Amino acid sequence: MLRHFPLTLCLAILSISAPATCQQAIDPAGIKGSLLICGGGGMPPEIFARFAELAGGREGRLVLIPSASQRADEPEEMRKLLALWKERFPGEIQILHSRDPARVQEDSFVAPLRQASGVWISGGSQSRITASYLGTKVEAELHALLDRGAIIGGSSAGAAVMSRLMIKGGRRVAETSAGFGFVPGAVIDQHFLARVRQPRLLGVLADQPQLFGMGIDEGTAVLLRGRRMQVLGKSKVVMLLAPVKGQAAHQVILSAGQRSDLIAWQRAARDRLDPANQDAAAADQIASKGTVMMVGGGNIDRSLLERFIQEAGGRDSRIVLVPTAGGPTVDGQALSFASRLQNAGAGELHVYHAAHPNQVEAADNFDALSRATGLWFTGGRQWRLVDAYEGTPAEELFRQVLDRGGIIGGSSAGTSIQPSFMVRGNPLGNQDIAALGYTRGFGYLHGVAADQHFSQRNRFADMSDLLREHPWLLGLGIDESTAVIVKGSSLEVSGPGQVAIYDYINRPPRDGEKDYVQLGDGARFDLSRRTVIE
Repeated sequence: MLRHFPLTLCLAILSISAPATCQQAIDPAGIKGSLLICGGGGMPPEIFARFAELAGGREGRLVLIPSASQRADEPEEMRKLLALWKERFPGEIQILHSRDPARVQEDSFVAPLRQASGVWISGGSQSRITASYLGTKVEAELHALLDRGAIIGGSSAGAAVMSRLMIKGGRRVAETSAGFGFVPGAVIDQHFLARVRQPRLLGVLADQPQLFGMGIDEGTAVLLRGRRMQVLGKSKVVMLLAPVKGQAAHQVILSAGQRSDLIAWQRAARDRLDPANQDAAAADQIASKGTVMMVGGGNIDRSLLERFIQEAGGRDSRIVLVPTAGGPTVDGQALSFASRLQNAGAGELHVYHAAHPNQVEAADNFDALSRATGLWFTGGRQWRLVDAYEGTPAEELFRQVLDRGGIIGGSSAGTSIQPSFMVRGNPLGNQDIAALGYTRGFGYLHGVAADQHFSQRNRFADMSDLLREHPWLLGLGIDESTAVIVKGSSLEVSGPGQVAIYDYINRPPRDGEKDYVQLGDGARFDLSRRTVIE
């Protein structure tokens, strides 16, 4: 029951993976296992060394699939291939190849894949690979191999087959068919810069804008583990989004050593089809039901906690604490904050944490949310909140706290998640104020972006950059230990710091002048009129 102390901690322990072949849902865990996707040409030795390491080294069992080559049926060619790989891989090596549809369905044929710690798919014609293995037990065992945490590598044709929509040929206009779908949400092209293949990849994306493109040059590879992507080799990888709905094509060029995030690219491709944050009309919808409290991080004074509890109903309050931004597990800092809420006078208190959408639906959690008069998001990284709750029943239950006239509060990451435009959502770091695929917050304040630790981390110029890109936004820069409290269209500042307000609609930037106004403790601002309340 929720009516007694100590607080209850409910953690659902469920599977955190979606099927590897799923192209619709975005699984924030990324893929299981590892992929080494090589763009063809001569690969630097360090790429093969990395593959050998991830495939188990001396204890590993490698399966080579040479079926893309038209000479894969020639024993002498296979002896040469085996000799080459014995120089690269110190463990056990076996070749898997057949063009016989009946043979590839036999358990004895696919048995080596069930024991393999790594698979390498060689270059040639990707259509030969899919003609032999697509929809067979071989494909199923390759997905199973990834699911158990092993690695699949491939070069040229062996890279192209890794996306579900496969480019099988064509010079400037691509011919496409089905691939194995190891990389969800992507379409892969190889020999990319060497053969000037950007036009054909953009053409594919124009027809399939829900996908992102990965163009890998010769001598270069992308190592994908979970959701993290790293470039290896001597040239570049070009990441692409299609031109769609008035938005130009988006391109990011990655060099060796640089990293990116699979989920961010999947989300970015999806979001471009429904660009809610591009809608300037959202600026007219700032007011929200209930009360919103956003703290700029740092120490949270007891008086702010008491104000939050008061707005939630005081001793009769029913508060849900969401510490998900802090990491995959509920840590001591979150539990310490829960104790602070109790000591400040909270009534019922329930800790609700889901690290993945599969963990969201637990009856006791939903019961607590459906009755909550207050909700608090702790600090950490705001992208974790998006990954766990966006589009789930929990997100709607969060919003209903406001619809019932309750209060939603948060600090640091728990502040930036609340407006419609979320800042600093990059899963790889918090330096970018607007992050690819992670600019949609929970939307409790429409047309607003709120940054935190503002003057302490000198984030003034970052907010200026954001407003130049999105001038319809109302930007709020909130100092540490300071809160913005919003009821209806009225904003109040509480705490020792300042709140910088950026309004490029009514206060466009002028040379030599500040492009913001600062408000201190007790100051009030009308969000609808965008004016200071005297």
